[in-house]
Amino acid sequence: MKLMEHFRLAHLTLRNRVVSTAHSEQLAVNGLITPHLEGYHLRRAQGGAGLIIAFGSASVSATAANRFNPALWNPENEPALRRMADAAHAEGTALIAQATHRGAREVMADPDHEHVAPSAGAGFLPSGTPRVLSEEDIASLVRDYADVARRLHRCGWDGIEVTAYGTHLLEQFWSPVLNRRDDAYGGSPENRLRFGSEVLSAVREAVSGDFVVALRMSLDTRTRRLGLSRDDLLDIAGHYDGLGVVDLFDVVGSSSATADGAVGTVPTADYPRGVYRELAARARARLRAPVLVAGRVLDAEQAEDVVTSGDADLVGMTRAMIAEPRLAARIHTGTAELARPCISINEGCRRVGASLTLACSVNPEVAHPELAEAPMPVDLAGAGRTAIVGAGPAGIEVARVLARSGLDVVVLEQDDSVGGGIGYALLADPHQVRQYRRWAERSLSAYGVEVRLGTRATPSVLAGLTPERVVFAGGSSPVLPPWLESAHHEVRTDADYLAGAWEPAQNGNVVVYDPEGYSAGSVIALRLATDTDRRVTLVTPLGSAGGQVETPNRLRLTKGLLRSAVRVLPYTELIRTDDSKLFLRDVVTKDTTEVDAGSTVLGCGYRSPDEARHVSLRAACPQARWHVVGDASSPGLIRHAVTGGSRLAHDILRRLATASVR
Repeated sequence: MKLMEHFRLAHLTLRNRVVSTAHSEQLAVNGLITPHLEGYHLRRAQGGAGLIIAFGSASVSATAANRFNPALWNPENEPALRRMADAAHAEGTALIAQATHRGAREVMADPDHEHVAPSAGAGFLPSGTPRVLSEEDIASLVRDYADVARRLHRCGWDGIEVTAYGTHLLEQFWSPVLNRRDDAYGGSPENRLRFGSEVLSAVREAVSGDFVVALRMSLDTRTRRLGLSRDDLLDIAGHYDGLGVVDLFDVVGSSSATADGAVGTVPTADYPRGVYRELAARARARLRAPVLVAGRVLDAEQAEDVVTSGDADLVGMTRAMIAEPRLAARIHTGTAELARPCISINEGCRRVGASLTLACSVNPEVAHPELAEAPMPVDLAGAGRTAIVGAGPAGIEVARVLARSGLDVVVLEQDDSVGGGIGYALLADPHQVRQYRRWAERSLSAYGVEVRLGTRATPSVLAGLTPERVVFAGGSSPVLPPWLESAHHEVRTDADYLAGAWEPAQNGNVVVYDPEGYSAGSVIALRLATDTDRRVTLVTPLGSAGGQVETPNRLRLTKGLLRSAVRVLPYTELIRTDDSKLFLRDVVTKDTTEVDAGSTVLGCGYRSPDEARHVSLRAACPQARWHVVGDASSPGLIRHAVTGGSRLAHDILRRLATASVR
């Protein structure tokens, strides 16, 4: 398999062509590297990655100090940098740091600090008008890049990735729209490239030859706003390649010059798989240096096709390795089918857009590293059997972790397949959701879990298992709060529609009420309004539709709503009068409007654990230890269920380990 072959990158010999590319972890604290951040990348080295490019947007200068990203200019980070390099090398993985200045795009650690840019008045700036960089400022930044390269080299790192991607400062200089200078750094294409040339050359000169210099850049900004065409960008890559100082081109697409373009920098599930392969192929045909490509490359077959086709030399499988840190090792050993798949929902890994720490919907150890640790060994002879009711995301995770430690686990699932609520991941890639179900089946089987599909957990069935412990992961059921019941309107739930149990008339009026602001309300409203004569109104008391959805997916939904016939009423709540009539009330003005006669009201997010079923089952096995997890405890997101399942399994194992010691 070519993907697993060694690859020569400058002075390095990579053990394979699988790369974890730079991405925002938001795991630094006031610019300092934390143990959480160190461990996060170490797990990918332990998992077999050939190359790790760490630190999305790590800063090279105090003028770009972001408290959530590592400050590579700060010498206080040197001990952590040395530990990271030593740990990665001990596992056989090469380690490069992304280093950058985001210029006008920077999210400043101190909101009173000023932004800087090539010129004043850039339209996409986060706040205010930036200070224009002087030639002295530019020279200082060039020295900052060189100083960071020296620090990384001194700390044992294998290289640096200078990035322009996402409309960082280098790309701002390239743009004839954002760079309107009339000195040596503006005007002609050669002048606009001068800052980048000086940075790359200074970095190259600052360190010896055994240090990789990479450049990450977009070869298609997907907007006219920057004034950079695809051919312009390829020429820019060719210019820097011609300098002979770049060892690797990390090729991607899109930009952050527009809100929509920013989504493309971490493409959502509606982007095609391998979305930027064609750009990499163009670069590889033009450039001397090797080419790395990233962008929705999610499995071994797809990655193998990238390298065997000659589209790229190296393949970024970053989100796939967020979901499964051991992906490369599993590919190498021929057990890729046991690699937990990314479902491309962008719900956990894009929390960073709201300055929250990195997470993953299907892999709890990303946000909770303690769940990556192997539990203490337990006395299996005294552990007894564990019965798990429900094979949804929470039940799967409990069963998998317990069985991995050797416990006898039986799962009772009333449906004919595992996965449960994973099917309601409305913004996920359907293909990847199917892969998740297959992974769960294979993983449970590999660990010896007995899964009884099509088996409802009745009191007699459960009692017949004589379990030592029972985990109730039976999910939740849709409910309608009493105040929504109305003699004047038909009222349904989102689950009725998504399960296919109800479909409104083609020409009916539907009011979708979404008080929680996740994806269901927007997705259902769009589906109901497509190719029909229905009048669909989406009502939410939040400030916008999908107000709780992460930015990339929220923009995706907002675009769909703006292009549809759906009427969106933010800051609006649904109320009922004493005579059971329903009204819409503006939460700001308190003005009310009666819901049109004949409208169907569809309520989103109203779910409740099945407490009655839990009680009846518990009565059948009073001798067992009982645990409740996932939606059966508190309905939430997939990430909540998976994390809760893993945490419960680790707690059970810790108790068993403590008991065995006694």
